Amino acid sequence: KGKQYQLWAIVDGKPVDAGMIFTSKKGDKYRIQKMKTFGKAQAFAVTLEKEGGVESPSMDQMYVMGKI
Repeated sequence: KGKQYQLWAIVDGKPVDAGMIFTSKKGDKYRIQKMKTFGKAQAFAVTLEKEGGVESPSMDQMYVMGKI
């Protein structure tokens, strides 16, 4: 409770907020708010943050990261 997944784009080696991931009440559907413009990303990552998001990711709460 009070936590939410946040998507990050890794641009020039730095994390850029790309949007929040929302779940339905049943938890079986996912959606991402409109992503922000951030240029060419080298990777994407998902972290668990306080609800509403943060400006800088909590690296100890990273769940997935994929390079492009």
